[in-house]
Amino acid sequence: MAKTFVHATVTLDGFMADPDGGIGWMEGLPAVDEDFAVVREAMDRIGPSDRRADQR
Repeated sequence: MAKTFVHATVTLDGFMADPDGGIGWMEGLPAVDEDFAVVREAMDRIGPSDRRADQR
C-alpha cells in the first residue's frame, strides 16, 4: 500500500512562499524543525508552485 504525506499550511494572504519563492521562514519553528527535511523533500517531488508571493 502506498503512503500518503499531508502537509497543510494556512496563510492570511494566500501565499506560503516569501517574495523570492522560498520557504526558509519555516526553519527555526520548534514544531517544524523535526519535519522540515520531509516537507522539503515532498515539495521537491511535487514541483514549484505556479504562483509566487510577488505574482498577486
